[in-house]
Amino acid sequence: MEDQSKAHLLNEFSEMRPRPAETEISETKYTPTEKALWESKERYRNLIEESFDGIFIQKGLKIIFANQRLYRMLGYQEGELEGLDHWLVYHPDYQPITQERAQARMRGEEVLPQYEVKLQRKDGTSFDGEIRARGIMYGHEPGIQVWVRDITERKRVEEQLKNERQKSFTLSENAPFGMLMVDADGKLTYMNPKFKELFGYDLSDIPDGRTWFRKAYPDPDYRHTVMSTWINDLENAESGEKRPRVSNVTCKDGTKKIINFIPVQSETGEQVISCEDITERKQAEDALREGEERYQRITEGLTDYLYTVRIRDGQVMDTRHSEACEVVTGYTAEEFAADPYLWIHMVVEEERDQVTERVQKILAGEAIQPIEHRIVRKDGQIRWVSDTIIQQFDPLMKLISYDGVIKDITERKQAESELRESEERYRTAIEHCNDGVALVKGGRHIYVNQKFLEIFGYDTPEEVIGKTHSVTVHPDDLEMVVERNRKRERGESVPLRYEFKGIQKDGTPIYIEISAARVTFQGESVTLAYFRDVTERKRLEEKLRTMSITDDLTGLYNRRGFLTLFQQQVKVAERTKENLLFLFADLDHMKWINDTLGHQAGDRALVETANILKETFRESDIIGRMGGDEFAVLAIGSTDENPEVLTARLRDNIAAFNKLGTPDYHISLSIGIVRYDPENPFSLDELLARADQLMYEDKKKKQN
Repeated sequence: MEDQSKAHLLNEFSEMRPRPAETEISETKYTPTEKALWESKERYRNLIEESFDGIFIQKGLKIIFANQRLYRMLGYQEGELEGLDHWLVYHPDYQPITQERAQARMRGEEVLPQYEVKLQRKDGTSFDGEIRARGIMYGHEPGIQVWVRDITERKRVEEQLKNERQKSFTLSENAPFGMLMVDADGKLTYMNPKFKELFGYDLSDIPDGRTWFRKAYPDPDYRHTVMSTWINDLENAESGEKRPRVSNVTCKDGTKKIINFIPVQSETGEQVISCEDITERKQAEDALREGEERYQRITEGLTDYLYTVRIRDGQVMDTRHSEACEVVTGYTAEEFAADPYLWIHMVVEEERDQVTERVQKILAGEAIQPIEHRIVRKDGQIRWVSDTIIQQFDPLMKLISYDGVIKDITERKQAESELRESEERYRTAIEHCNDGVALVKGGRHIYVNQKFLEIFGYDTPEEVIGKTHSVTVHPDDLEMVVERNRKRERGESVPLRYEFKGIQKDGTPIYIEISAARVTFQGESVTLAYFRDVTERKRLEEKLRTMSITDDLTGLYNRRGFLTLFQQQVKVAERTKENLLFLFADLDHMKWINDTLGHQAGDRALVETANILKETFRESDIIGRMGGDEFAVLAIGSTDENPEVLTARLRDNIAAFNKLGTPDYHISLSIGIVRYDPENPFSLDELLARADQLMYEDKKKKQN
């Protein structure tokens, strides 16, 4: 619990709200001492009332004080919050948990001091918020002091960044915060450059979670505390729930940093962890706590840069800067005091006139909105800041001072810029994609690319935009496509990839392979769909059904069927200039399995190998058993596919099978993989020979 003085101070502010009679008192009725005291009280009352954060105090279950910022946030009239049950300011989904945490805090139990919620305005609308709460003693009785921050804008940017990370790996590589991915077994699978920069470790230094905890927290007792908290969060956190944790981390070079970790766990047990170095911010908070007592009590937990300008007869008399100014600008309060023009000199030259004009309006007593501009820090860095002021007037409405809050918003500006650049890159990639692409909202097309128009025979996007699926889906499959789209928009499970019968503008039926998923576009949930014309393949498949092309044991194409489809697909690739990947594989130890375990076990191994190949490759890829223990795969549309990634995915699936499969034998494949480039073609026999040679070399390595 906090000491009684803080509660009494806030109680003093609640009593200091000006009464109508006070604003009518003549200046001559004040002695100099009384006037100075009045001005001091008025200044600190306004800092509470006009704080960036909403603030309220509750005693028991009732709110007994709320500042003006909270009233504006929630849309209540003055006086309506006092006496209200505290949980009624939260969205109904969050009322039980906030009530439970408040009661636990009143009982003196440890409760998360800071977490995110949804708050509910008087008119029933809701918004995202972040609250900080701590227990205090109020009139010899326990109470709770709560700071409320509107994080709607931050949540919007976070959501957009989340969606953009799914679209582009580049964004995560250039993220301004550290990022780490951990699989369900605790293995570290990815770290971005910022993470390496923050801590100096790479994946070879910390391949798994246990190694990370051992190196990052060398003190055994502290490591045990951090690991216990982390494990408890993993066991109790819902999928997608964020549970921020701050800890002191030891870097590779021995330096220590204060890091804010925000882990998010998926339904499969994988974790995505973002981390931010908040060492400077914590140091700034410590500096603020060591400053002036009243400023410390009001601004505890804030990291913004505060300053006060005293005015007399319309002229600036002096300016006082809080110690946090050094965190934002690099200059100390003493340096600002020594150079009265430093505040304007640090503004970038092209924005100085704008800032100067704003100050002139402030001195004239005009109401001023917050401003965003750039400054040049002492170390030469250019940073974005926002500047919000609170004007103080005497009873005769004469400006006597103004208090300003400067906040570093560089990261927000960078995130917005990266979003715009990422969206432009993504748009360019979509326009030049070899597949048709469409965005669908409410069953209607809101965007299509050029390839989409070519597939369905349309000339301009206007012929499709705003139209339903009926312009592209044949009546035979229209009901199925519409129903799957509805389920997807409702968040229900539907196949990510399937085929349907389409129809072109002139009525010609075609066959389409579609891959679709829900994404966020301009703040709304829509369906992003990729379309591929598989008419030629379907016609060939229909023709092949009359031929003996299937291997009876595995259900794959036999040698004849595979080569027939292979030759046809090579012709298509030469026409579309699209690369193919040809994989040739041999099942290792087949003779030993047959001789030792019997031919029934050998047949089972062949079937299991076929299933692994089906799981690894797409439905549009061609998979065949070439005879005996030999298999072949033709991966279609692999222009951007990395052979090493493809091989690694196959080996991972084999390893996963062996981990859960029969103990009598393990599946093992010797693999040769060759890229077929239609720009530099060669014969089928040469392709087979190259792949066979690479497969033989792979088998020879295993024997050595």
